[in-house]
Amino acid sequence: MIKLLQKRTNVSVRERKDARRQEDDVTLWRDYHMFLKAKMTLLEVRLAESHTAFERADSRELEAEQAQAALDRIPGGFRAMFEVVLEERRQRVQTELEAEAGSRGSGGRSRQLDPDIVDRRALDELLAEAEGEVETDSTPKGYGWFPRGAPGDIRWYALDVAELVAAPTAASYTVAAEQDDTRRRLIMAIAAGIVGIVFLIVWFALPRGTQTRDAAALR
Repeated sequence: MIKLLQKRTNVSVRERKDARRQEDDVTLWRDYHMFLKAKMTLLEVRLAESHTAFERADSRELEAEQAQAALDRIPGGFRAMFEVVLEERRQRVQTELEAEAGSRGSGGRSRQLDPDIVDRRALDELLAEAEGEVETDSTPKGYGWFPRGAPGDIRWYALDVAELVAAPTAASYTVAAEQDDTRRRLIMAIAAGIVGIVFLIVWFALPRGTQTRDAAALR
């Protein structure tokens, strides 16, 4: 009887460890996905501002601030690891693009690559892999890759991300909460204004004698 209880306890501990590891994996994937999306947003805002008139450049400042806030919410250790992953992919993409340009035979010194083009392609690739859009030898489509470890010792893992991709990110929840709060304050202000207008209409519509009697009764 004692051995049976001990076995059940061990199974329960192992299950709890597995559940905790799965929860950690999901949290790490969410942070990694948020990091890539925020980086892409900052890149798009920078490109948009460089192609629009100065007076319209501030229209996307809020979007950039939200993306930067999302990056700031990611723990420093994870963010440093993600930065290393992105830089390694940038270097690989740049090498590939330079090789493609060389294979086309420019006949002279190759033109320097646009860093924004390199950044976009690197982020596009990493996002596709993270969201499970890329089929590999070990995983089918639908399994998203994410890094684990520390700079200099990074290993890759995959999990089924179909539901995770469809779910709102932490940043989306924050933005939605802010929008709901703003909408609630606006509705309350409108309601207060309507009540005030109705009160004034009723007050001035009453005969002066009625107003006087009501004022005397209040005293």
